[in-house]
Amino acid sequence: MSKDDKDSQTKHITSSLVSSDNWKNSEVVGLYMPTTIEFDLVALYKIAEEEGKKILIPKCLPNRKMIFAPYVTNELKKSKFGIMEPTNLTEVTPDYILVPGLAWNSDGYRIGFGGGYYDRYLKKF
Repeated sequence: MSKDDKDSQTKHITSSLVSSDNWKNSEVVGLYMPTTIEFDLVALYKIAEEEGKKILIPKCLPNRKMIFAPYVTNELKKSKFGIMEPTNLTEVTPDYILVPGLAWNSDGYRIGFGGGYYDRYLKKF
């Protein structure tokens, strides 16, 4: 995807997301730290902060467990997967989660990045 296409799609997705009732009704949002192949979430982080939402990001733990912990910019460390994660292990449950993935079908099934962290977390969500 070209940079212009990616930027255009990112703006469209961000606009659709923040106008949704689920986003509007959430106070604690679980976002993720995007890689270069994913949509840029900088604008979404900024909007969440402006709207007074508490932002959480995922932290991978041993035994393929994942939690969401508060997003604090100066408390991040690169994980073994090369993704920035919180150093804080305070688990907080989000009202709303933005799930990364490579593809989704019309039934909502997705192809992720192969670790199954979100799949296991979402089963209990």
